[in-house]
Amino acid sequence: MELSRRKEIEEDLKDKEDSLEELIASGPKPSRVSKEASKSIKEINQSLLDTQEGLSQLEAKYNKLTLEASKFKWAIDKPLGPNGIKSFIFESQLSDLNDILRQYSSILDMHIEFGVKLEKARKDFYTVIEMNGCIAQYSELSGGQKHLVNISIALAMQQILAREKGIDLLFLDEVFESLCKEKIEVVSRLISQVSDNKSIFLITHLDNLGALRNAGTWCLNYNNGLTTLQDGR
Repeated sequence: MELSRRKEIEEDLKDKEDSLEELIASGPKPSRVSKEASKSIKEINQSLLDTQEGLSQLEAKYNKLTLEASKFKWAIDKPLGPNGIKSFIFESQLSDLNDILRQYSSILDMHIEFGVKLEKARKDFYTVIEMNGCIAQYSELSGGQKHLVNISIALAMQQILAREKGIDLLFLDEVFESLCKEKIEVVSRLISQVSDNKSIFLITHLDNLGALRNAGTWCLNYNNGLTTLQDGR
């Protein structure tokens, strides 16, 4: 539709230019041009300027739409490739994922945004973190902070799967390891937040589970390659 409108304006502009040239060629010399002819020339000149302005606006809009369309060229050229429709589908779910991550912000004391670079050929994932009003890249975080981000994204993905597929089980293997006491408490609060209507199985070497004080505990002994279960407490 925009291309058709652009073509109409270009043809109109060409007709007006031709009319102006004919008027000048068939009329008297400039010094003897009548008032009516002078007025007609001014009107045509103004019409040309208006048409050119409209054409410039359409061209700018066309270029913008072309740039936007180029971001999805991969979906036409390689829709079934590893970076094709699968990446696009994941992008469509990112809004839900980031909404859940936003709910974790008050616990984490940071805001996490997860996305995919559609404009890049490889469709790489990216993670941006906002802390204390400052933006940080994932690569700039400390080891403990990266661990928190990884756990948060994993829990958010699990919440989406639980909602879509009715999954009510969650297995967590040594999520507290390598974390300080403060961050262990943060992770415990995250787990508590996603624990509604779920059976959670947590494997850890810690005795104190922080905010998970009401959790049932089974102790395992490992000796000479054999694992035995002690009485639950």
